[in-house]
Amino acid sequence: MCEKEKYLFDFLKRNEIKFNIYEHEPVYTVEDVKNAKLNIPGVPTKNLFLKSKDKKKYYLFIMQEDKKADLKEITFASKDELKQILNLEFGDVGPFGIIYDKENIVQILIDSELKDKKNINFSANSLSTTVTIDYDDLIKFIEKNGNKYEIVNIEKK
Repeated sequence: MCEKEKYLFDFLKRNEIKFNIYEHEPVYTVEDVKNAKLNIPGVPTKNLFLKSKDKKKYYLFIMQEDKKADLKEITFASKDELKQILNLEFGDVGPFGIIYDKENIVQILIDSELKDKKNINFSANSLSTTVTIDYDDLIKFIEKNGNKYEIVNIEKK
């Protein structure tokens, strides 16, 4: 278990947030997860780290893997911004990175279809570990960390 995973799991336990852990070969993209046939129960997600075009706001967009984000007003944040703000590398992006966002500058945008889902799958701040968590516990995690969030409607691809 790497330090980032230990830090995350300690945070979740300390805040009484229920979760399950699945270790697997390293995966970088949604496509890699599909090809690896990991058979992890739950709802697969796609997570994008974005910023406003004026570079003043940051967003973490959480959606079901079969959705496509409308990026008219926003763009992808750089790998440097991902590392600096969320302490993550390409492929690690997920909501758990906000535990490193000490200034709470990242707003979370959550696909409305994830509401009330059980066992939503996210990277555990590691390419080789997935955590499943229920929607209510995801919201609890975001609130305990102090970040703002918004529920958004996203159309399927």
